[in-house]
Amino acid sequence: MSKETQPIQAPFTIRAHHLYSYAELLRHPNPRDQAKEAIIAILENGLKVPGPASDDFDEWAGVKYVEDVLGTTPQQTVAFEDVQVKAFEGFLNLPDNFSVEITREKDIICNGCAVGNHCQPIFDGDIEDLIKFARSMRKVIGKRIKDPTKISTTLGVVKAVLLSPDWNPEPSKIS
Repeated sequence: MSKETQPIQAPFTIRAHHLYSYAELLRHPNPRDQAKEAIIAILENGLKVPGPASDDFDEWAGVKYVEDVLGTTPQQTVAFEDVQVKAFEGFLNLPDNFSVEITREKDIICNGCAVGNHCQPIFDGDIEDLIKFARSMRKVIGKRIKDPTKISTTLGVVKAVLLSPDWNPEPSKIS
């Protein structure tokens, strides 16, 4: 079975910096359109090539990032899009009581990358996003998270938090 046709297993894992894609999906619930928007954002990132002396230098900016995520062939890009659609459809269609883990680890979105080397390092922005989510979750459902490095909850709670005015729509710098 290819990675885009395997059923989604519990828990549904979300890498923290991908929460913003799911929040956007809740506002505009069209998985195919959201996947295409992700491809456009990746291609736009490919146009950014800051020099090493720049404050915002990112080794994953530019063509290297595009090839790592989308690959070098149309087939790899289509496969990436299909995995994104599966992730987004699962998020929208799984029951609200489906278990979810928000983490710093790779998730279904990462698994759609053609190569995925940029997904390997632990990204510091994920910790910031986990803390933001934990704070918003506390305001929305009143539950305090003792260890925000891995948040276990349900899909319904994740959706409620991402739709709440307490969720900060500004992502950390994504790598």
